[in-house]
Amino acid sequence: MIMDNVEFDREPPANLTTMVMAFGGWIDAGRAATGALRHLVRDLRAARLARIDPEEFFVFTQERPEVRSRPDGGRDIQWPRSEFFAW
Repeated sequence: MIMDNVEFDREPPANLTTMVMAFGGWIDAGRAATGALRHLVRDLRAARLARIDPEEFFVFTQERPEVRSRPDGGRDIQWPRSEFFAW
């Protein structure tokens, strides 16, 4: 299996049998799916297993980064990403 665009942080647990997925973009109205999954990752203290390099998989003219202003006047840019977590 070729996985050139996947960067693994650690080996997945052997007993991992279930996957919960959330997709962002137009299908994620009100960020319900991604927000719920983000909540699970945080509350269950999930560890990141891997991430996918977004360069090959996102059309950045359609899926734009989010920019937020900081109180000090600076800006934070969050690029679209695909990550895998386990708990």
